[in-house]
Amino acid sequence: TEQEVAQAAGMTSDEYHEALSQMINLMPIDEIPEELMPSDPHADPVQHLATTQFFQRLAAVLPQLPEKQQLVLALHYQEDLSYRQIAEVMNLTPGRISQLHTQAMITIRGLLGADDR
Repeated sequence: TEQEVAQAAGMTSDEYHEALSQMINLMPIDEIPEELMPSDPHADPVQHLATTQFFQRLAAVLPQLPEKQQLVLALHYQEDLSYRQIAEVMNLTPGRISQLHTQAMITIRGLLGADDR
């Protein structure tokens, strides 16, 4: 890690980052080692922040759903089960699972939309 490298060099984290930034500023861009380049050159920090904030809002809304809807969402999106598989687990019909999923999506949209007002 960066902390381990700084410690091994006898530097503080701030000194390490300062030295690193000075090194990069002195190198032509085509000579910067691959490991010092951003891992995703197409990453948009604004988009990343917006996505992070959305997921935080979503995580705050999910506990407000009824238990069955929470379970359907967890089994479908976290466990990657189909409606038919979820129906077997919950002893319901696939049609009922679809209804619970749809109701959950409507509720989530309503709660997230209420946050924007």
